[in-house]
Amino acid sequence: MPFSFSYDAAASRVISIEGVRTGWKPRPMKELKADVPFFTKLGISNLQIANAFLLEEIPYWWKKGEVESWPH
Repeated sequence: MPFSFSYDAAASRVISIEGVRTGWKPRPMKELKADVPFFTKLGISNLQIANAFLLEEIPYWWKKGEVESWPH
């Protein structure tokens, strides 16, 4: 967050939606183990986690999406 995007290539347009959250107070925590199948499938190894945060009970909502034309 805060934005999520989707590209419609056939119509040459982008749809963006903004997420809004309240009570955003991430707390640092010690990472015990990270297993990310996406990286494993790509054959990427020896990765190092930069940081880890605990996020709990964060109220959020999405604003109405906006469409923009992206001509070639």
